[in-house]
Amino acid sequence: KIILENYDYPENKIFHIPNGVDRNKFFPAKSESEICEIRKKLNIHENKTILLFPGTNYKIKGISAILKTLLKLDSNNRNKIFVIAVGSTPGEKVLKEIKQKNLHNCFRFDGHSENMRDYYIASDLLFFPTIYEPFANVCLEACACALPVLTTALNGSSELISNRENGFVIESYADIDQMASSIAEFLAFSKEKRAKFAESAFQATRGYEWNEHLNQLEKLLKSIYRSNILNN
Repeated sequence: KIILENYDYPENKIFHIPNGVDRNKFFPAKSESEICEIRKKLNIHENKTILLFPGTNYKIKGISAILKTLLKLDSNNRNKIFVIAVGSTPGEKVLKEIKQKNLHNCFRFDGHSENMRDYYIASDLLFFPTIYEPFANVCLEACACALPVLTTALNGSSELISNRENGFVIESYADIDQMASSIAEFLAFSKEKRAKFAESAFQATRGYEWNEHLNQLEKLLKSIYRSNILNN
């Protein structure tokens, strides 16, 4: 869509081949007790709604939008949530800003993790207000673990999200009001509504298989090869 809107390029030469997800690594929790065990292992508050923020470049992934969103929430809702950032080590500037804005009690950085499934399972919502992303695999992985997603329309993997059915799609990372209201809406969900969101997130990953990705890629490469042979 972005290519067609911004460049004079023929639509019939644009091909969409979805990524796949490793089902052996990313899958839903087997039980409530598994979620409790993982939360305990990761030292996560049992009575908090956990917003997971994964990334290696926090600036591009939208950390500024996250901090602004937290400040936009009323104190009651802010006290209900806890944000866990997983990925790279934050810079001193970010840490200073969090402390100055008095958000250090609802935010922590866990650094790099080799087992992201634990974090997906232990969380309630993936909060990923990226500035731009062709296709963020973390959103696909999260949904494969039955974790709903809040992301922006400029993230290609937002195609997985049906707004207010298995997550939230915000038009822009700059739309702080919409992000805050979406999180407030999520906090008000019943346990049953959250469970429906989670199941819908998982169902959205149907068809996102590596075998299918490779089949479509092979088909495309063969068609390009045949076209070149015919034209030459």
